[in-house]
Order: sequence, then C-alpha cells, then structure tokens
Amino acid sequence: MFPEAVGGFAHGATGMGWALARLALSGAGTPAERQAWLDLAHAAFDYEESLFHPDVGGWRDARSGVGARFLPNGCHGSTGIGLAACDLHARTGAARHLDVARRAAAAGLREGFGWSHTLCHGDLGPWELLERWRRIGPEALGADRDGWDAAILSGLEERGPVGGWSRDAFTPGLMPGIAGILHLLLELHPESRLATPLLLSLREEAPGPPSGRQAGPPKTAWRPVS
Repeated sequence: MFPEAVGGFAHGATGMGWALARLALSGAGTPAERQAWLDLAHAAFDYEESLFHPDVGGWRDARSGVGARFLPNGCHGSTGIGLAACDLHARTGAARHLDVARRAAAAGLREGFGWSHTLCHGDLGPWELLERWRRIGPEALGADRDGWDAAILSGLEERGPVGGWSRDAFTPGLMPGIAGILHLLLELHPESRLATPLLLSLREEAPGPPSGRQAGPPKTAWRPVS
C-alpha cells in the first residue's frame, strides 16, 4: 500500500526498531548479531526522528496520499512511538528513549483524548502511555492519574463506548473496538495484573501507595514480559 517508508508503531519504523531492539536485548544470537540488530533498530529510530516536527510537537504521518497529518494514535502516531520509547527506556535507561517518551507524552496530553475510547486510536492508548510516563518519575509531565481515570469514566457514562473509525457502528474487536475498552476498564483497577495488549507487559507490586492517593492497594510497577 505504501511503497515509501512509513513511521509509527503498528505498521512502521518504530515498531520494527522496537522489535529488533527487544531481540538484541533478549540475549539471543551471537554478539555480532545482537550488535547488527541494535544498529538496525537505531536506524529505524533515526528515520522516525526525521518525521518529528518541533513546531507541531509531533511525528508526521508519512503514508502517501494522506497529507501533513500528526496523529496521536497508537498505530501511526505519538502514542505508539511513546509506548515503545517508555518500554525501551525501562529496559536500558537510555536518554534517547526518555526524550522521545517525554515528547510523546506531551503530544498525548495535548491531542490524544476525545477521538474515541479505543486502544488503537482513542482515549485508552494515551491513557496507557501517560500511565507509563507517570511511573518514570513522580515529577513527570501531567502525572494526574485520577484526572485521566475520571475523564475516561465520565465520557463512557455520558456517551457510552465509542469504538472504531465509524464511531456510531458497533465494533467488537480488541484494538479498535469494545473488547479493548473492556480490557482497559479492568486494567484501571489498582489490583489488576492483566497484560496490556499494546506492549505485552504485566504489573508487579512495589512498596507504597500510588502517587497522590490514600494508602490502600499496593502501588504497581511495570514488569515487561520476557
């Protein structure tokens, strides 16, 4: 469909780079092979970075025929790019990934809410990104977990779940549909141990109550699945 290179997580350079980086970090292969995978991963991230426009604060959708779009979604936009960066920063501590995560979180706060409720291109993808960004540090930009939860739950109560691109049509699927909305509602629970479909991660307990909340269920931290 798109003969030129495209960015984004689900269909483009970021997802390919993330998978190659994860492969290199897994310990598979020889040292030379792992270095080759890392080199390819960084080349993919370099291409994604070339699509970032500082004046807009987002990454351009490079698919042909779509014009100059800067999407906040998970498949082609800042949410997926930020999720990959958060995951790789948690694994490596690299400043490069931290910087990408910071910019993606800012884009999510600015534009990511109000499209629909789906994991792929709705409110629930940015929720996942911002929750991961919040856990990087208590001073993280826009670390208002209670506010995000309230906005999503209020929208669901007032308008019902909105899924898919057609909005009014019933869409039962996981990424663009009702199944993903139900999954995220379960994940909102402080004691949830569900894996997120977006990055296949579990949560494990960590000491202390969640930031800004009363003592109660234990705070959780992201533990990537091997």
